[in-house]
Amino acid sequence: MGTVIAQAGMGIAFVTLLLRAPADSRRPDRARIRSLVTIGAQLFVRTVALWACFVFATSILARVGQASLGAHQIAFQLFAFLALVLDAIAIAGQVIVGRALGASDADGARAAARRMLEWALGAGVLIGAVLLALIDVLPRAFTGDPPSSSAPTRCGRSSACCGRRPRSSSRSTGS
Repeated sequence: MGTVIAQAGMGIAFVTLLLRAPADSRRPDRARIRSLVTIGAQLFVRTVALWACFVFATSILARVGQASLGAHQIAFQLFAFLALVLDAIAIAGQVIVGRALGASDADGARAAARRMLEWALGAGVLIGAVLLALIDVLPRAFTGDPPSSSAPTRCGRSSACCGRRPRSSSRSTGS
């Protein structure tokens, strides 16, 4: 509801400013529109390609089995959450760099950009270290099922993928 209210407010503010502007300045500028469409098209292709990869992986795992599909969905949700966390640093960086550029402070903008890159790298390394430390704990947080021989091993793959066979309690004698 908050998003709807905020967007409605922005829409009302836009229409108000548009109607107050002189008629000549309200006409679309084809050169600006063309550059925005070019940038938008690149972002659109990148986003579609990323989502297509996830849809393709999901469709394959749906054929493999429910456990694999569930694990994939959990991993995808963690990926999306962590991407948004890191995106918050990028958004803050854009605001800070934009403010410096708006004040004609190129050195300040470079310093802010470098600082944001350092923060993003540090956050990425920290998140990676936390995920690595929780490699045995995190999967159990999403299920009450007991571990099995086909459960992910420490290397993050099933025992079959790691080249190991599950041990059986009885051996066949060949009779």
